[in-house]
Amino acid sequence: MAIIKNAKNINIQVANHYTSLSKISHEESEEVIIEATKQNLELSSQKRSIMQGFGREGAISNDDNADESSKDEGPIITITNQKVGWGYIKLIGADDRKLKGNYITIGIPLYKMLVTHSTDKTFKLETMVSRDSWIVNRIEGKYAEIYNCAFEPKDNNEYEGVFIDVYPHHNDTAAYKLEQNNSETLHSEERFNDRKEKVFSAKSIMIHVGGFYHNEKDPTYDNKPRIRAGGSLGCFGITNKDNSSKSPSDNETKNIINKIREKSDDDKIFGYSKVKIIIEKRKDVERIKKVILPY
Repeated sequence: MAIIKNAKNINIQVANHYTSLSKISHEESEEVIIEATKQNLELSSQKRSIMQGFGREGAISNDDNADESSKDEGPIITITNQKVGWGYIKLIGADDRKLKGNYITIGIPLYKMLVTHSTDKTFKLETMVSRDSWIVNRIEGKYAEIYNCAFEPKDNNEYEGVFIDVYPHHNDTAAYKLEQNNSETLHSEERFNDRKEKVFSAKSIMIHVGGFYHNEKDPTYDNKPRIRAGGSLGCFGITNKDNSSKSPSDNETKNIINKIREKSDDDKIFGYSKVKIIIEKRKDVERIKKVILPY
C-alpha cells in the first residue's frame, strides 16, 4: 500500500509530539530548514552520520576553526594482551538443564582494557575483559573436548566501534560492536565458529558485559531475571574485580560503556565521534583441550 499526496503547499502543525518511522526516508527540496525553538536539536545514527555540501557555500559549520580531521577524533579502546586477573564464563554446550538456572563455568584469564582519547590526554579508563570463548565439541563420559572460539585479528587490528544500546537482549547494559570497512565480518586467525568449523573470519564481535551478570530476562531457562554466567563466541566481556554471582559485572560495564558514549558525544560538529578499537594480538592461543565435567 502507499499514500501519495500532491500539493502546492503542505503545512503540518503538531501540539506535542510528532513521530515518523520508516525503513527508508528520502526528502528532496530546494531548501530545508530544521529549527529547535526551545530545546536541543539531536541528530543521531547507529552508524555514521554523513553531512555534505556540494555548492560553493557548502560549509557545514560557521566555526572558522572547524577542521575536517575532527571527525576522526574520539575515544580509543585498546584491548591488550596483558593478563591482569582471572574470571569465569559459561561453558557453551555443556548440559546444565538439571541445574535449574545455574551454569557450568570454566576459568579464564582476564586482560587489561584501556580507554583513552585521541586529543584529551586527561581521559583514561581501565577495566578487565575476557578474550577466550569455550564451547563443547564432544563429551565422552565425564570428559569433554572443548574448542576455543576466541577472535584474534589476522592483520589489521584496528576497528570502528558501533554503539549498541541494549545487549544482551532485554538487558540494561550497552555494548560496542566491531566493524572494519563498514562490515561486521572481520578477518581473523584460524578459529572455531559456533558450528565447530575451522574458519578465518568472525562476525558480530562485541565488547559487552561479561562474567557473572544480572540478566533481566534469562532466555536459557524461564525468561525470568537472574544472575547468570555469560557465554561467548568470540566477544570481549567486561568483568569487574572479584566478579561472582554476588558481585556481578553490570555496574562496571555501565560505567565504562556510558563514559565512552558520553565522551564520544563531545564533537560539536559531527555529533557522536568515532570510537576506535585496537585489539592486541596474542601468541599461542590454546584452541583445544579436555576438561572434566562436574556431573
